[in-house]
Amino acid sequence: MDISNVNNGKGDFEGMAAVYCRVHHPANPENYLERMKERIQKHAGYPGFRALKAINDTGVPVGIAYGYTSMPGQFYRSKIESFLDEQERRAWLDNCFEFVELAVDPAYQRMQIGSKLHDALLKESSDHAVSILTTQVDNRAAKSLYESKGWKVIKYAIRPVETSPLLTLMGNSQLSGF
Repeated sequence: MDISNVNNGKGDFEGMAAVYCRVHHPANPENYLERMKERIQKHAGYPGFRALKAINDTGVPVGIAYGYTSMPGQFYRSKIESFLDEQERRAWLDNCFEFVELAVDPAYQRMQIGSKLHDALLKESSDHAVSILTTQVDNRAAKSLYESKGWKVIKYAIRPVETSPLLTLMGNSQLSGF
């Protein structure tokens, strides 16, 4: 399994979007492909954007991880800020890398691909003091992976966007160790 940087090109964004949709919308991934590709392209324009892909033997992306530098005024950051007090905002949002997505095609899960993508993305982001992410409250597999990698729960059950499920906000202050 080859893990490499994403080139900010149409083909890579389509591959990333396809992996995301196979993971999060398995019943009808094609219905969400364009929306996800647009979202990734938007995020690619943010400062500090970094993205990695895991490629199988035939050259098809089967895993992705990406994020960007958290900056005041960004949509998701402004939603997260509302759940944090001033001390927490300084601790978790100053010089922060937002770990936006980690997804591995279901056919390739339980092969350590997610773990390798996680570690490689945080290593790429070690110029930040901290990193944050959100994951669904009931996503035990993801939370177990993140906790094993040193992430800690900042807020257990938040709903940053009205239409989202309950999420757990997690933070990692060990970036220099990657």
